[in-house]
Amino acid sequence: MLTLPLSAPGAPPPRNFIVMIADGCGSEQYTLARWYKGAPLALDTMAVGQVRTYIANSVIADSAPAATAFATGVRSGQRVIGMAPAETTLPGLPAPAEPYRPLATVAEGARLAGKSVGLVATSRLSHATPAAYLAHVPSRYQESDIMEQMLHQGATVLLGGGRRLCLPQAQGGKRGDGQDLWARLSGRGYQLPRSAEELAQAKPGKVAGFFAGSHLAAEIDRPTLAPGQPTLEAMTAKALEILDANPKGFFLMVEGSQIDWACHANDPAHLIGDLLMFDRAVQVALDFAKKDGHTLVLAFSDHNTGGMTLGNASTQIDYMTTGLEQMLAPLRAMRMSAPAIWRTMGDNPNPVKLRRALREHWGAAVSPSEAQAMIAAASQAKLYPKKYEPWFGVGEIFCRSHTVVGWTTHGHTGGDVPLFAYGPGSPHGTLDGPQLGRFTAQALGLDLKALSQRLFVEAQQAFGPERVSLRQEASGQRVVEIRRQGGAARLPLNQNRLLLDGREIALEGVVVYAEPTGKIYLPRQAVELIKAPKP
Repeated sequence: MLTLPLSAPGAPPPRNFIVMIADGCGSEQYTLARWYKGAPLALDTMAVGQVRTYIANSVIADSAPAATAFATGVRSGQRVIGMAPAETTLPGLPAPAEPYRPLATVAEGARLAGKSVGLVATSRLSHATPAAYLAHVPSRYQESDIMEQMLHQGATVLLGGGRRLCLPQAQGGKRGDGQDLWARLSGRGYQLPRSAEELAQAKPGKVAGFFAGSHLAAEIDRPTLAPGQPTLEAMTAKALEILDANPKGFFLMVEGSQIDWACHANDPAHLIGDLLMFDRAVQVALDFAKKDGHTLVLAFSDHNTGGMTLGNASTQIDYMTTGLEQMLAPLRAMRMSAPAIWRTMGDNPNPVKLRRALREHWGAAVSPSEAQAMIAAASQAKLYPKKYEPWFGVGEIFCRSHTVVGWTTHGHTGGDVPLFAYGPGSPHGTLDGPQLGRFTAQALGLDLKALSQRLFVEAQQAFGPERVSLRQEASGQRVVEIRRQGGAARLPLNQNRLLLDGREIALEGVVVYAEPTGKIYLPRQAVELIKAPKP
């Protein structure tokens, strides 16, 4: 089942650790990308096993608990970020000792061990997978809280999307608490590039690059619709350049976020562009690791999405004569992602507009009935707003008769996914998510249980419930107050700041609120400072 060699006898453990996550990607997606590329993938040289993906309350994983397992070594539940699950429902799994208790992550542990930490993604950085490495909330949809926590965790490199979650509504952002986190990052010495050109010019030091208000563009769309945005390959290279300056080493997580979205949409054009770009980022990491000699690279998926197959109902009868060009020709004609095509129709999508757009951007003549079915499918977006986008029907219906690519769902699937590794102490075999998390911690020399006890002390238990309160200020920002002799200590929620006796003290972790249980968690450092006699 599982083999976890950290190094050959007498060899030192890896100094640097790179985790690369192809969100929503299964074996057949890699096969399709390889055929399309016409050459081996960088990942092909690293294949070592597979990953079991189930979570605490489902055989089919959600990205939030899947990434939480990778980051904490604990199997969590649906939508949960960086916390224990509310419950476990699958046979043989123990019930959580404390539901929604925050769990220390390998990224937090690496930082406290003196290593530099970096996160890179093509989504908003507050999206589920990157969030699980630096945030702790009951629901992945609490993105405002997630972003606030992430930006107060002391990471050296943060590159991706989500700028709107850094800015207050008065400045065109999405924050309802009036905070300007962008200004706070600047005050903490971060370089704040907003384009590929500015990123290329970033100097050694802390860098927080937010290259879009929301998510970055799909790779197939980026050259024409967002040419100023950096590629995943470029962001990975710059992150490694900056992180490598720390002699104690680093931890880096890189996510190909939109592979998952492409598969949700049953969109092979979006899929191929983002998966091949992810593979180029893997090549950057692999080249670095080979040259460095002290770096371990792990690449894997959190789950499969879409149930993609090479072969569908239309090719079933003569599938044994399916030729390579028969498979690739319609895919090569696709020059835009399905969501981008949908947006070309403006506020009044209709079959005529859609047929024209598909002819122009996918090189295909769809029938009026197909176009009508695609438009009709969009109505499901109103019924299932978090599960179905208006353009999902485009790829689903198009692929049935215009490609040999098949799909079984717009959701996730529960099968094992490939595992890739390179470097000292590479694992191999069949692992599950929590094992990958514990392996990462072991490779970094971390005791995650001890770190959780250090970073997350329940405030009500430490001080008594009568002394602890959570208040919301006029701006909307929430602050924890702990009454003490001569006044109160104040700790802004989701931040690493303690306001005590006229001083502002930087804490080694953030203040976390588990709303379903009403519990507030503080770093032990804060508890000790508040309990200490006044100087």
